[in-house]
Amino acid sequence: MKNKIRILSLIICSTFISIYIFAQTGSLDKSFGVDGIVTTKIGVGDAKVASIALQSDFKIIAAGYSSNSRYLEFALARYDSNGSIDSSFGNNGEVITEIGSGNCSIRSLVIQPDGKLVVAGYAPDDSIYSFALARYCIDGSLDNSFGTNGIVITSFGAFSGIFSSVIQVDGKIVAVGFTGSSTAPGGSKFALARYNQNGSLDSTFGINGKMITAIRNIGDAALSVGIQSDEKIVVSGWSYHSNNTNEGPDIALVRYNINGILDTTFGVGGKIISEIGESSLARKLNILDEKKILISGSTFIGSKSSFVLARYNADGSIDNSFGVNGFVTTSVGTEYNNYAESSVIQPDKKIIVTGFSNNGLKECITLVRYSEDGSLDDLFGNNGIDTTTINSHNSYASAVVMQFDGKILVGGTTRVNNTVANFALVRFISGLNLGVIDNPIPDHAILIYPNPIKPNTILEYTLNSNEEVTIQLINVQGKTEKIFIYKQKQASGIHQQAISLPVELSNGTYFILVTTENNQFSIKIIK
Repeated sequence: MKNKIRILSLIICSTFISIYIFAQTGSLDKSFGVDGIVTTKIGVGDAKVASIALQSDFKIIAAGYSSNSRYLEFALARYDSNGSIDSSFGNNGEVITEIGSGNCSIRSLVIQPDGKLVVAGYAPDDSIYSFALARYCIDGSLDNSFGTNGIVITSFGAFSGIFSSVIQVDGKIVAVGFTGSSTAPGGSKFALARYNQNGSLDSTFGINGKMITAIRNIGDAALSVGIQSDEKIVVSGWSYHSNNTNEGPDIALVRYNINGILDTTFGVGGKIISEIGESSLARKLNILDEKKILISGSTFIGSKSSFVLARYNADGSIDNSFGVNGFVTTSVGTEYNNYAESSVIQPDKKIIVTGFSNNGLKECITLVRYSEDGSLDDLFGNNGIDTTTINSHNSYASAVVMQFDGKILVGGTTRVNNTVANFALVRFISGLNLGVIDNPIPDHAILIYPNPIKPNTILEYTLNSNEEVTIQLINVQGKTEKIFIYKQKQASGIHQQAISLPVELSNGTYFILVTTENNQFSIKIIK
């Protein structure tokens, strides 16, 4: 007999999550922390969440920096799904790592399929700052099998730092950022490095594991990285311009082949510059279906700033079906000090962008949700926009992820006074109402067998009426790895869908997301 793992039916799943149906989309999730907000004092001065990630057991990892009153240090904290600190991690839920003598900070966090945590940022290396990575075991201890005692420092010979990192399907780590400065010849440049699983530089990438790319020879920096399904590497950031009218950054996009060499089929010689307003920059990059690329960031006209989105086709040309000629700008708050810092794509292809805006009194954590075509989603918050104040001081959002149950989790910082700021997490209701089903439950209409997934795995489900059905595979970061069927009209009755995973997919935890016209839920699977 087949080893059938039975999963809750659509009807029961809808009942299971009915507590959230009546909450306004975009409202704070009152089941998280205190009325949707968690703040954590780490260190003695400023502390900030720069990146967040979700473990397969639904625990939350927040990473960034904290202050020891003299220098900034690598800082991580782990939380249970309700926002309470997880005391089994590190020292009462917190991990502080000091690297060298000087400031060091985490800018990016990714979780390996085996649960180990890879963080990346910058740290001092002798007299200059350099690329810095560290890997932690699941309990928060440094992984001594990585680099030197869990830490890797990579020098580019000039001031350098990592802003973003990603793990390839083969387990190698790609880190991107910048090297150089405004006072150096040619200014700063895009800098990339690829590492083997033990932290050593991958000599098959670029030049001895590193790659430096100048966009305009004035000043450039890479802020975000993504890997396409064909393993090409896409990097976004900014490139500085200076002319008789004004000066400032413009959106820059570069694509590399898997070996780190520029992909000359993309844009002009592998590079794209998009000029929006007087200046603009791309803070976050998302790889979409059909290798389309969505970037989010900010654009500036005079002293006013707005959120900006741009979507590109696979060849780097602008996607004119998105927004107005491929671009979307959104004025938030007073239009001063408004910056988009991160974004995530929901399973239904709506776009969440987070950052901060000024309400005329202080900076507020800000979320904006767009439909797939770039129009504001007026079902979310106040005409697509939600702003949240944590206290009487400024608050900023730096990172956003979508949880497995469809809730939106934002990380950043909130000031307590002029010298102290705390880690901040805020969770919102998305309206997706995803029920994550993990345990075998007998005698219901949805089942998947076998699990862990094998080549002959079948998803079986029953529809009570004629409905449009979408079935897709998503990873623990909420990214779609494969679409099995998309908006397929199906008759009522029993249906079966073969679940064939991409051969290049890493081992680990994933979710099968089932969407009908009336319900949406996900099933946890193991490869």
